[in-house]
Amino acid sequence: MSRNWWLLTLSFALIFSFYFLFIYDESYDDWSVTVKQDLKECQCFGETLCLQKDDLVGQAFDCSLRKFLHQFQLNDYAIKKTEASNFSFDDVIFVTYSSSNHFAESRQMIVDLREKFTNRIIYYDLGLTHTERKELTRVCNLEIRAFDFDAFPEHVRNLHTYAFKPIIQAEMLSENVAFWIADSSVQFRDRLMLQNFYDDVMSGKAPDYMIGEIVTKEVPYTHPASVLFLRKSQESKRLLKWLLLCAITEKCIAPKRAYYFCSSPPKLGCHRFDQSATSILFRTFHPPNSTKGFYYQNIYPLIILIYVIEFSALFVSALSFWVCVGEFWKHTIFHINFTILLTSIFAFYYTSIVSRVFIFAAQINVLTSDNPLYLPLVIVGSFFRIECLIYALLLMIAIAIERGFATVYVRDYERFQQKHHSICLVILGKVISTILAIVCMIVDISGELMTLFALIPCIIAAVIFILTALWNWYYLRKIGNDLHYGEYSLSLRFQLEENWRVLKLLALSSLNSMMMLIGGMAIYGISLTVLSGNVELLQNTVLALLDMLVAVFINSLAFIFLWAFPHFRNQFQRWFFCRRKVDTETIHDTKNRASIDTEAYFSQLQKLWALS
Repeated sequence: MSRNWWLLTLSFALIFSFYFLFIYDESYDDWSVTVKQDLKECQCFGETLCLQKDDLVGQAFDCSLRKFLHQFQLNDYAIKKTEASNFSFDDVIFVTYSSSNHFAESRQMIVDLREKFTNRIIYYDLGLTHTERKELTRVCNLEIRAFDFDAFPEHVRNLHTYAFKPIIQAEMLSENVAFWIADSSVQFRDRLMLQNFYDDVMSGKAPDYMIGEIVTKEVPYTHPASVLFLRKSQESKRLLKWLLLCAITEKCIAPKRAYYFCSSPPKLGCHRFDQSATSILFRTFHPPNSTKGFYYQNIYPLIILIYVIEFSALFVSALSFWVCVGEFWKHTIFHINFTILLTSIFAFYYTSIVSRVFIFAAQINVLTSDNPLYLPLVIVGSFFRIECLIYALLLMIAIAIERGFATVYVRDYERFQQKHHSICLVILGKVISTILAIVCMIVDISGELMTLFALIPCIIAAVIFILTALWNWYYLRKIGNDLHYGEYSLSLRFQLEENWRVLKLLALSSLNSMMMLIGGMAIYGISLTVLSGNVELLQNTVLALLDMLVAVFINSLAFIFLWAFPHFRNQFQRWFFCRRKVDTETIHDTKNRASIDTEAYFSQLQKLWALS
């Protein structure tokens, strides 16, 4: 490949990298504006009602709100007396809430919690019917509490302000040592991972107040913005004090003309009610450069960087590979079964890339969970991503089998193309990959099992490649030693020579993939230690490594074939680098030249075998 080509490729990679790193920048250096406030106005009967942090002094909350701070033991005196204590797994309470229109989802959550854990559940009734409350009374170790809207300002009744959530948190923290508060869509998965998370909190490694986007990176569940974990401590109470004051102040929790939708990157005017208030407070007390703030931040750049590298490689392979395929079909000097398989794997790989864009958009919050298209797009995208990974891994075996057919059942493919071989392999591969993808969507698959599944097809393909290469070598040797092998010995020899060349190219491509997989397994093993307990990151890392495995296999095919066929490479350069030539070939001229090249090749073989 020319130097200009590599410079162009590197430029695209750098552009994509800088773009994604820019939009994913989570710097909060300029998020706040200092408000000059008279500190005397911040005091109300000895209680501080202005948020103060370094040079930031917030506006004073109404003095009448002191009663709520005393009610929930969030006043300054109570906070100073609070001591953090350790807790056991069974001490943790699960808190949820729902109105009648979301009761069906909460029913599934309750069933899921009760099947996995025996912990106490507290259910806040935000407007259930009598029948729904009666159904909940039959659940073991579950307490129903009616939310007292009359005890709070009128705007709290509007559930779309989400002001009730900080109030529930304050009430629960005054009664319990530690608890989860989650909406009706959350499903927890693993007891061991929860225990590891609790150990991090009690050891001081993780904050005592964990908001959804941060907890997501430690404990897997469905919707990251709808779950929080709290442990009673001065730290959590100090944060919750200001969140409670904001929740019962309408101008703070639900300012006029605020809208819920947030673009990515966030623009001014975006407001997510309690989530915005919680995020600002968390960043105030735990900046990104602090120990606890940094511990749970920026764990996805590796995944994003892998996406960027793969998309860049895909762009290059898209240009190069289809030139090769077009030349193969035009000259008909290549095995049509092999071309069908390669075309298939690239076509479905592009489909997977499109579907994975939806997953990527969800990961960086371009596609938010409140969007009605979020769930179907993520489910469909996840399915096609898994299905294509499995299909590509199976195609490694299919290509090896096709090469085996080409060796054992030698035919002159220009006369007997036998397309049914590759078509059957494509259909069989799609059926198997679809079934396995559905199983993976239903069953919780561990990272070790996914890695093992990737290893098995690579090993099988490698074994078939070795056996096919040995048989091909044996066949060539047999024909070379027996000049009376048959009428079509010259054609057979030509076929086997081409097959031997293809096998060597595939062996190099498979070797690249195997090395990528071995490196990925090593990275995964290190991640188990460094990122202990971080299930979601481990699963995303494994999937990203599998993506790269497939990308390396596919892209190495394209590059190797371009390197192997100088004419295709030159044609590619003329097409995409505008290296025009006066004697540009027409399709008719190209076919004539291909026939002359083939005739010259046979003449060379005849002289070599002394048959002329």
